Amino acid sequence: MGRLARIFGLEKSIRHNVSDIKFDFVAVDVETATGSINSICQIALVGSRNGELEELFSSLVQPPNNEIWESNSAIHGIYPDQTLKAPSFPVVWDQISQYFSNLVVAHNASFDISRIVGTLEHYGMQSPNINYECTYQLSGKKLKDACSEFGLELKNHHEALADAMACAELYAILKEKNKKHRVNQMPVLKSNEEKSSGGNYFASKKIDSELLKPITDVKDNYFKGKRLVFTGDLQELSRTEAAEAVRELGADINTSISKKTEVIVLGRNPGPSKMDKIKNLIEAGVSIRLIEEPEFLELINAEKG
Repeated sequence: MGRLARIFGLEKSIRHNVSDIKFDFVAVDVETATGSINSICQIALVGSRNGELEELFSSLVQPPNNEIWESNSAIHGIYPDQTLKAPSFPVVWDQISQYFSNLVVAHNASFDISRIVGTLEHYGMQSPNINYECTYQLSGKKLKDACSEFGLELKNHHEALADAMACAELYAILKEKNKKHRVNQMPVLKSNEEKSSGGNYFASKKIDSELLKPITDVKDNYFKGKRLVFTGDLQELSRTEAAEAVRELGADINTSISKKTEVIVLGRNPGPSKMDKIKNLIEAGVSIRLIEEPEFLELINAEKG
């Protein structure tokens, strides 16, 4: 999307006939205005069909009350004056909802999908049953790093269309690579947690008991007082480093998931039993925010200034 289009909230969209909306997959990226789950301020979609990528939609979105945190603007460069005349999400959803009948792909997918669902719920709209895959889970790397590894160009990172296109290209490469090299033929890549513990996988999962004692005398921030659990293999930090970072912000770190859990940080390959428990709790009405490692790191950095 050009600079003037972004400033005035103009959208780029290609409408398809109902019979013409079947894609191999549709990559989506959203940018958000605040820490709220309903604060989409930009969304873009890229479709893949028969190996060809197609820009389907890109638009700024006016978030609730047109509120955008400065910390978020510093990441994506979107400010309230740019979204003031942008369409609301219900208007945008009317133009893009048909694409979500396809397989949806996103980098850090739990973030993007939860924001779409949360925004729909905010406006009292029904959310579809979205079948999705996550290129972060498949690659184990931040989008910028994964693109660099596979020689993909990522210009204007954190602009929704640029990220959606990069995600689509990355997913196509990863799926093709998976076809050529079956999982049981591929070398096992150690996570940062396993490397830091000398290969002792279970030792790397342990969190020192001192880190389970929350610090209460901290300034207000997103993590303060929230019950938080780590699951899966972290790539950028060891489990101890991650726990230390979030404890300094006042998080109440737990080792097991319960109905009191408020935040779950997901690394690669979280245990199936834990994922089933999370699903059951959410279906029972428990409000749990799932955060994959890239978003967790961004939140930590934003809160620490």
